[in-house]
Amino acid sequence: MPGEFIPNMDFFNRLEKASGISLAKAAEAIKTNLITSQTMPFDTGTLQNFNTFVVSEPTQSRIVTQGPQARRLYFHPEYNYQKGKNPNASGRWLDPYLAGHEKGNEFRESYAKFLKREMGG
Repeated sequence: MPGEFIPNMDFFNRLEKASGISLAKAAEAIKTNLITSQTMPFDTGTLQNFNTFVVSEPTQSRIVTQGPQARRLYFHPEYNYQKGKNPNASGRWLDPYLAGHEKGNEFRESYAKFLKREMGG
């Protein structure tokens, strides 16, 4: 039929795969930035270095911090955090990455950069 739209399934498959890879890479970039910004509470380093990780699936990625102290430390920025190893340590260490905050565009920018790279651009 003339004028019929025929989707380029190869392109959409490549885009879907590149999107998942880029999502995971962007989440890893945020985690790396989180660690280098030295904002997580740090005593022995377990919370930051072993109990914080990225969980990626094809359509979503999450930065997870687990451990018995994670929730308590995260939701209590009023605590008097040690600053010896991480001078910027505080609670709510992911807040700067939320929309409208200081680093609110970093995930989007990282994702776009990685997607462009994955798509060969």
